[in-house]
Amino acid sequence: MAIGKFDASTSTFKGQSDLVVGQEMSDADYTEAATLADVFKTPKSLGQILNGSTEWGGDETSADNITDEQGDIIAATYTKGTNVISFSIASMSQTILKEFMKAEDIAGAFGTGGIFGEGAKAVGMTELPITTRGFFMANDKGDKCIVFPKAEIVASVEMRDGLWCIRGTATAQYIKTTNLQTVMEIEGADLDYNEGV
Repeated sequence: MAIGKFDASTSTFKGQSDLVVGQEMSDADYTEAATLADVFKTPKSLGQILNGSTEWGGDETSADNITDEQGDIIAATYTKGTNVISFSIASMSQTILKEFMKAEDIAGAFGTGGIFGEGAKAVGMTELPITTRGFFMANDKGDKCIVFPKAEIVASVEMRDGLWCIRGTATAQYIKTTNLQTVMEIEGADLDYNEGV
């Protein structure tokens, strides 16, 4: 019997053209009938991501061997890997801070006659900045995507090369419904930017 091939040619997923998130969602939003259209009802590009900051941080699948007294393997137990993508958003706008750092407007921060001048606006960050929403990374051509339909994103403020950034870590949460699974791969995508970013 001849040896066949899975694919006639290698199908690669390389580079990155965009990172996109959906709106915040609750567990109740992830119904059996939910689709990617529901998860990304109001999608937003994360804009400029600091060069070299996007990293895969997931754990590999691991095996723990059960051995006999001589060290021979009797059986093995396995632990599934995790799926994590980290990134640094170059923008430090108050809009981004509110969205990912759970920043809140502080209308009375300045009092009267302060040193910051007229028109200054303050936000404060105290809450643990975790959001649950859809997340995906598009490849360099924008025709393939790795999708976490239910991603838990935790954020922090960092400084890289003199630039203040928002460091985000998106971890895929378990989901298995009719239309959604923990990690999904899309081919033949034609991302719609007609409404702007």
